[in-house]
This record gives sequence, structure tokens and C-alpha cells, in this order.
Amino acid sequence: MSKKLIVLMASSLLLLSISGCWDKREIEELAFVVAIGLDYDAQTESYQVTFQMAEPSKGGEGGPKVDTRNITIEGKNMIEATSKSFEFINKQNIPGAVKLIIVGKDLAERGMNESLDFYQRLYLLRRTVFLLLAEDKAQDVLNVKLRTKDVPALTLVDIINNSSDWSISPLVRLGHYLTILGRKSEDPVIPVVRPVKPGENGMIYKADKEGEAEELQLSGAGIFKRDRLAGYLTEDETKGYLWLQDEIKLRLLDTSNEAPPVYGGRVVTTKTKVKLETAKGVKGVRFLISAKATIDEFQSREQADNPAEMAPFTYDAEEKMAREITRECEAALAKSKEMQLDFLGIGRQVEINDVNYWKEIEASWPEMLAEIPVSVEAKVQVINTGATFQGPVNSESEGEE
Repeated sequence: MSKKLIVLMASSLLLLSISGCWDKREIEELAFVVAIGLDYDAQTESYQVTFQMAEPSKGGEGGPKVDTRNITIEGKNMIEATSKSFEFINKQNIPGAVKLIIVGKDLAERGMNESLDFYQRLYLLRRTVFLLLAEDKAQDVLNVKLRTKDVPALTLVDIINNSSDWSISPLVRLGHYLTILGRKSEDPVIPVVRPVKPGENGMIYKADKEGEAEELQLSGAGIFKRDRLAGYLTEDETKGYLWLQDEIKLRLLDTSNEAPPVYGGRVVTTKTKVKLETAKGVKGVRFLISAKATIDEFQSREQADNPAEMAPFTYDAEEKMAREITRECEAALAKSKEMQLDFLGIGRQVEINDVNYWKEIEASWPEMLAEIPVSVEAKVQVINTGATFQGPVNSESEGEE
């Protein structure tokens, strides 16, 4: 069982016990709602709300167990669906345990603010819950039977944190989304989650049930115009978004888009600064990215056995890694200008750095986005080449004693 879930259950039980013994509930009588899936059915013009519950039980010799239970309720709005759920759920519902909200594609395309507004008003729901966009239906994501037998919602929380640590996907919480939504100078982005069948998206595994998805993947992101889904970011565009947002922590980076030799490494520290510059009377935005990296993979026919021989390759790796970062950023910038959606927050940077200029252009934003000159300058310093004077085996006679 997840340690976080155990702590959460214990805290909830403590709160329940404060009111007195008359309202005492055994742990097996509680249902901790850990995720909410929101879908819209255009045919019935109704909302479908999926509650994923982690139901604790006494278990056997292995100690406490957590069972997954999903229920999808249909209603003409969120309050009706939530009210109906009490007609079916036979355990005391603990909504304060919600970890994430997943929005289905149909609802996202229709507009999801009314649905999310209900939950952000719910006093038991924290604004720190994660927000995800389902590639299709939210209920399909929550209904996946994972090979690990874990609760899908709790597995997704771990995937979200892991993807954020390795700078693969943006981390978006409900409160952050609502903050962005309140700005004219920036458009929201939400990471995409999808069930993956064996052989899809480069994932190969042996499924317990043939033809069914038993793994979940977080990849790419949805771009929103206010509260409506307008398009998607590819993996490269998502990486560029993270660079420009200064949200890179650790990153695996390779130069396979460049001519040989090919390098692979880790970006261990990075910083993105933004400057407003004026050239020939035109104001523009300049992103300055500095990064420190290691070389962990070196594909070349030329041998480099020690740091001295590696020096020219190091300079080459720095230039190629910098160009790769620039390529990803320019891909994101091109998508922003193409769609005339400011998910990169360029208008926000103008607003922060030159409020008077922002007031001049605010009324025509983001249509004016295509006219703002935006450039990227990336610099990479390799701090560890991985080369060594000593080979991986002992020298002659070493260790014989």
C-alpha cells in the first residue's frame, strides 16, 4: 500500500473520530475517492462522472489491502451526478482524498469550466489536485486494470511526479490551471494521459488479457483556448515548452538529429531567463537558456580513451546539445504562432517586464503574437565527459596479491 495513502487514511480517520464515538466508522466501511473522471456524452447531452475509490480492507497475513472500485454516474450536471452517487455507494465517501481529476476529450472540446468550477468550490477538494487530459474518455483511463494490480489513480500520481522530475511532462494542478485561466496573457496547457496496449507507442509487454491496455502513459499535452481544447503539443514541442517555462529539472538529451558523432547525456542544472529587447524600434522577447550536462553515451568510430583526447568531442557535444535545445524550443514557438495561442506566456513576460507596452497591445492579444519577434539562445557546458585514463579492467599484475 502507498505510504502516502496510509497517512491520508489515518488522518481522515482521526478527523472522523473527533466528533465522538457515536459516529465511529470502521476502516472497511470507508471509501476514499482518489480520482474523479469527467466525460460528456453528446448523444444523451449528459455528463458522466467516474469516481475511483480506494477501499481499505483488513486483508490477510500480508496486512492491510486496498481494493479499487470504480463507479460512473450520469447526470445533467455535476451536482446531480454527485447526488446520484450516494444512491449506489454503500460506504462512507471521503472526497478529501482526491489526488487527481481527469477530463475526457469530448468534455474538453466542449468546454470544461462549468464542471471544474463545481469541484474547485467543493470545500473538501484541494486546489493542489493534479489535472490530466484523457486522450479519449476519462473513464477508460480509470478503468484500466494494471498488471501491477495497483490503484490506477495512485499509479498516475507516481507517473506525474516521475515525469516532472525528469522533465518529460508539465505538472499541472487545479489551482495553477485556474490561475492561468484568469490571465489574458497566457493560455493553459494540460498533460495527456492514455491507456497503452502491448506494442503501442513503443511499449512492448506481455498483457494478462490479450487486446486490453494494462499500462498508462503520460506524453504530450493539450493546448487550451480558455477552457476549450484547441490542439496538442508533440513530445518535442512539450520539451520545448518546458525549456521556455524554466521547468527543466533533470533531462536526458541526445543529439541523434545531428550528424555523427552522436552524444547522449543528462542535463543536471539549467536556467532560463527572459529579456525584452528593442531592435529597430520593434520590441521582442529573447529566451536565454544555460545548462550544464554530462556525456553518458558517445557513438563514434573514433576512439577517445582519456579526457585529453575527449576535448574536441566535448566542444562538439556542447554545440550539438545547444542546437537540440534550440530546436525543441523553436518547435514550441512555431506551434504557438501557428495557433495564435500564447501557451508559452510570451504576453505574460511582456506584462511583467514592460507593463506600459502590455497595455498598448493587450486588446489585440494573442492575435498580435505572430508579430512579436521571439528568439532563443541556448548554451551548454559539459561538466563530465565520462572519459577516464583507466580502463574498466585491472592492469597487468594488479590485484594478484
